[in-house]
Amino acid sequence: MICRFWVLGSPPTGSAAGEEFCGIRYSATAGNLAFAPLLWKGVTWGVTGLASEPDHDRTVSAGKTILVVEDEVLVRLDISDYLRARGYNVIEANSAAEAIQVLKNGLDVAAVFTDVRMPGTVDGIDLAHFVKTHHPHIPVIITSGHVPPKEIPASFGPLIAKPYDREQVLKMIEGQLRTRRNAI
Repeated sequence: MICRFWVLGSPPTGSAAGEEFCGIRYSATAGNLAFAPLLWKGVTWGVTGLASEPDHDRTVSAGKTILVVEDEVLVRLDISDYLRARGYNVIEANSAAEAIQVLKNGLDVAAVFTDVRMPGTVDGIDLAHFVKTHHPHIPVIITSGHVPPKEIPASFGPLIAKPYDREQVLKMIEGQLRTRRNAI
């Protein structure tokens, strides 16, 4: 089961980072989710996803890190959690500039999954160009709900239209990783 819990607002003073904001109990046998909320003034909480996920062959994902670049928080969290549930390590970036910094810092990234339109002066196409120039061994998978496929140079990698199916993203990433592995 995957369940992401989110909270908007500040915890009471004196609360430690990582402390639970609301008690959640999941019973795998009963298949239900029980909330025991600790409601604080100015705090909003909820569940962004709860799904039973099928088993996944982790031979491709074992030890590999995917850089997910998406400015829409809930979209980024959803695909990141999905990839983690399939055995990938995930680094999340909320802008192309942040993703470029991750790559410049030398972190071992196996693939990049990026949106095109993001705030700032650098977009997903600029990021794909950076990766192709400086890290040609790293595949880039591009997603967009606004840019038509004909506007994305084919040399930058495949385009997945939004809204996308998470399984489609997974298959595309794994296909790119297999292709790169077989080329070596």
